[in-house]
Amino acid sequence: MIPSRLSVIATAVTLTLTGFAGGSAYGSSDTNSQSPKSQETVQPSPEPESPALSSPNSRAALSLSRGVATAAAPPTAATAPAPYTSEEFYQDYYGALQVVNQYWTAHWADFFPGSYVPPKLISVPDRAAGLYDGTVDVVICGGALLGPDNAAYCADGDDWVAYDVNFLGRARYNGDMFVYMIVAHEWGHAIQYRLSAASQSIAAELQADCFAGAALDGGVNDGTLQLEEGDLQEIETGLTDIADSSPWGMPGDHGSPEERIQNFRIGWDGGPLACLPA
Repeated sequence: MIPSRLSVIATAVTLTLTGFAGGSAYGSSDTNSQSPKSQETVQPSPEPESPALSSPNSRAALSLSRGVATAAAPPTAATAPAPYTSEEFYQDYYGALQVVNQYWTAHWADFFPGSYVPPKLISVPDRAAGLYDGTVDVVICGGALLGPDNAAYCADGDDWVAYDVNFLGRARYNGDMFVYMIVAHEWGHAIQYRLSAASQSIAAELQADCFAGAALDGGVNDGTLQLEEGDLQEIETGLTDIADSSPWGMPGDHGSPEERIQNFRIGWDGGPLACLPA
């Protein structure tokens, strides 16, 4: 069993994530506007009896994006980890949500004006808050179907994040810390949406990597996340797997492996303000 990354963690069924509310399966394009109103506090749905995860013998490492996914080759039998159990899946997923949201709740006022309001978690029938299965569930953002093996932030009136259960399950092939990175990256897009246009980078995906680094390092410093040996290497390996084959050149690009790792490290070492445009 993967050791718990939370200093204190409740079970997935009883864990309460303050400030989260389920969103509707409808979205609009990522554009900057006023921050959403405060959301209600809800308790995440109990996990399904068995999460809809694909076979661990079939891997797809996918882009951390708002609607774009690129597959990578499956691992060899010698490098494939043990199957991801339901308990481990929900421990990592709920743990990542809690660590990232607690960081931004505690420290938003240290860096930015106004009040922090967390994004909603997409609400799909019979699934835990924030999760969907792109092979069977219909989730729409900006008029486009959010397909399988993806993770997304949808802005404007809906302001929600969504994570495909198969995407998270396969991402764990890069290490359980990479699941935390996926959650923190999409949360990073929600952070961008809450900032002024001047504070948003045109290289939005790289800035989201930076905000993810800031939040995860902040969790370590706050004592809500326990860093284990090899964790940073897991993130760097995962970012290398899903990076573009060429450097960042236009909006929508994710950047090269070196760029993605560099921007994650900028946030990890320098905090949120280091992620803002010069």
